This record gives sequence, structure tokens and C-alpha cells, in this order.
Amino acid sequence: MIHPDDDETLVPSPVVRKENGDISDMTLWRWSQPGSRVRFPPPDEIINGRKYWKRGTLRRHREMRASRTCAVPVPPWRQERSAKG
Repeated sequence: MIHPDDDETLVPSPVVRKENGDISDMTLWRWSQPGSRVRFPPPDEIINGRKYWKRGTLRRHREMRASRTCAVPVPPWRQERSAKG
């Protein structure tokens, strides 16, 4: 039996959309297009026209986004605005 959190577990598109803020199918498509700031990975499998991602692919993408977000410094104009309240 495959554990649901195993890196090889296939996750269908509706679950992927729900886990990413209940986004629409169009948003997921936009995120996966070349040049997108989100750089969402393409599906690992397409079975009968349905898209599936491996749990490991989603985990790595989430980790990459988190590290990239933390590494980006806050611009000075944003610091000033948030300091003023």
C-alpha cells in the first residue's frame, strides 16, 4: 500500500488546486506557463486527459517557493510603508 504522503503518490488537479488556495483551473494553467512568476511544475502524468502531479514534485515546488520568498529582500519603500502602519 502506498502512503498518501509518499513522493510517488499521484495527486489529481482538483486536489492540487485546493492545496494551493482553492485556485481555479485557469490560474493553475497560468502558473504553469513559461515566464510565470510562480513557475508551477507541469503535471507528471496525464491519464485520460486528467492531470496528476507526484506528491514529491509538489513538495519540492513548495520548498523552492518558500526558500525563494525568504531570500528576496523587502524593498526599502515597502519597509517604510509597513513601519508607518
